[in-house]
Formats: sequence, C-alpha cells, structure tokens
Amino acid sequence: METENRHNDPQTRQRILSLADELFPEYGIKGVSMDEIARRLSMSKRTLYEYFGDKEELLIACIVHHHAYMKKWAEEIGDRSETVLHVILEIYREMAPKTRRASPKFYEDIRKYPRAMARLAEQRKEMLDQLLEFFRTGVKQEIFLPGLNYEILSRTLIQITDEPLSPELTRRYSMVDIYSTLTLTLVRGACTDKGLRIFNDYLSEYKA
Repeated sequence: METENRHNDPQTRQRILSLADELFPEYGIKGVSMDEIARRLSMSKRTLYEYFGDKEELLIACIVHHHAYMKKWAEEIGDRSETVLHVILEIYREMAPKTRRASPKFYEDIRKYPRAMARLAEQRKEMLDQLLEFFRTGVKQEIFLPGLNYEILSRTLIQITDEPLSPELTRRYSMVDIYSTLTLTLVRGACTDKGLRIFNDYLSEYKA
C-alpha cells in the first residue's frame, strides 16, 4: 500500500522529471545514472524505480512532459498574440536558453533508445502540422511570403532542435549560437516586408 501511494505522489514524480529534464540535456543520457538522480533527490534508488522502471521510461516521461508543457504554453501565447510570427518568436525566446545547456552528447545518446525515438517521431508529426498551420496562417496575415514550400522549412526547423548537428559545428560554436543563427535566419527569410518589421522590432527588444 505504501509503494502505491508513493508511486502516485505527483509532487515526487514532478521532482524526478524536473531533475532528469535538467541533467539529461546537459550531460547526455548515458552520463546521468539513476543512482545520481536518486542521490540528488535524497531518495533511495528503489523509490526512484517505483516511479520509473528504467532510464528509458524516465526519458520518455521527460519527453512527454516537455512536449505537453510547450504545447499548452504555445496555445496560451497564441491566444494573446497579434500574429503567428509573434507566437513563433516567443517560442524561440523560450527555447533559446534551453539550448545553452544542451550537450551534443544528448542528441547522440537519445538515438540509442528506440522507444524514446518512436515517441519523438510521433511528436515531430504533431509539431510539423502545427508549424505548417502557423506558416499558412502567416501567409494569410501577409506576414510570410506566398509560394514557398513551408513543409521543407518546417521540417528543417524541427530538425535543428531534434537531430545531431555536425561535430565540426558543435566543436567550434555553442549550441545556442547554432540554434539561434539557423532558426532566426530561416524564419526571417520567409518574412514579407510587414513580417520583417515585426521581426526586427522583436530582435531589437530581445537583444536589449
């Protein structure tokens, strides 16, 4: 009975997820043991395994939790934003600091977890549909240029955050510099004059 109560304690579960979501990107998945997570949370490894049967189960839970958070957050931003470009730029503002602590090792390691990769593939499909809808709406709002292949653009933007990057790039530049340069350049290139005014105003404010 005690085990069941612990397993269903949402606060403990959230503590585990929050720590794993912090450590996995920074040190890589292989670089973070379940022992280390339990030690940092001042709990026994047995208790940790009552919540998550193995590291991949914990990794999948982190992926699901992060995706749900970002989806809900994007919907809230969308409800109060003037255009879809404002939404995309706010999502960028949220994601950029997270890439500052992301290790290339994380992207290499995650490919060794097939169930986690399958879950990411499901989420990529949902993200692709959402991005395509953003760009199509942006064309109607005269924010984005008509006639571009926005599926290519959307897939590339998703790939930047999900796929391992060139080792030559990651050795020379930080993840946040790579992410910022590629994302902002791709989005800016699709903007109309109206979109560019919004983009440049945002960039000035962001740098300030």
